[in-house]
Amino acid sequence: MNHRLRNLLFLLFGLLTTGINAEEVVFVFKDLNIGNGQDAPTLSIGDVTLTFDKSEGSNPPRFYDSDLSLRLYKGNKMTISSTSDNKPLKKVVMTFVSQKYAPQSGVNYGVNLNTSGNKSTWEGSLQSFTITNVGSEQLRLTEMTVTVGEDQIVPEVSSLTDLKALDSGTLAWLSLGRDNPGYIEYAYDANATEAYVRDNATAIRFYDFLPDDPGWHTHTGGALIGRVLGKYEVNKGMPEFTHVDASFADSILCLDYWHESEPRKIGQLSELAGSTYRADLVEVEEVGLTLTGGKYYLSHGSDLLAITDRFGHSDEIPDNVKGKSFNVTGILGTSSDGNA
Repeated sequence: MNHRLRNLLFLLFGLLTTGINAEEVVFVFKDLNIGNGQDAPTLSIGDVTLTFDKSEGSNPPRFYDSDLSLRLYKGNKMTISSTSDNKPLKKVVMTFVSQKYAPQSGVNYGVNLNTSGNKSTWEGSLQSFTITNVGSEQLRLTEMTVTVGEDQIVPEVSSLTDLKALDSGTLAWLSLGRDNPGYIEYAYDANATEAYVRDNATAIRFYDFLPDDPGWHTHTGGALIGRVLGKYEVNKGMPEFTHVDASFADSILCLDYWHESEPRKIGQLSELAGSTYRADLVEVEEVGLTLTGGKYYLSHGSDLLAITDRFGHSDEIPDNVKGKSFNVTGILGTSSDGNA
């Protein structure tokens, strides 16, 4: 008997790069002559200015000697600006006292922040942007490195195929229309900021590209139309397009239930070893299911392919599926070495 299982095959990676013709400005807050308990003043170094606002906070942002940090309380705002018209902000790396007092994963602080441990990074091309502390903890900044640089010519492409023809690390405008939409093959939920998108030829993982406004959302089976600024990268074999602007709710739209996702039929597991089907929805036919070292694998002869299920799975293979073959549908991701 032929059974059909649906699983997700993926390991996802993020990587940021710095711009060209760039200059760095470093703010070390303990060295800026701010008194203990003093409200944060406007700070300027070179072409970069930091301004602070109490906004909806119970206290204004303040500096404290106890941990040599500038604290943004809940509801406070910090605006980072370039004062040079021809040198927009390209990258900001913020260091915090600890992970506890850094931006929290899954919380929208007004811009896309990539946080790892006690460091948080923004990358894009803006004259200024504002971070609002909407998290449950204070943000305790110890230093900040701001990169500014001249704007570069950004290529424009109108298909995922053209996007994948660019060099990894290229900033690009992607234009999608009704005649060439990006079909959403899989998105995790209505508030997801990532999805696997395919046109008629190829697939790419889109990341940090949907606003958190409840009126805007992604949906499996939907289609994306609009114009999006992002960075195309290949991370350990996974083609990714990461949104880099502060907000673009007016520039892209998801059309719900635009198509029925149809996986690409794959006859042999060995066909998935290269990059052809990366980030794509595929169906592998007549494969077995094994459990080795606590991980599930699809098997076909001597070929094995690891399965990662975001929503968790049983630690045992049920008796009613042992020794049977399946058609398995999922998104093809990468392992740490870049293989399928």
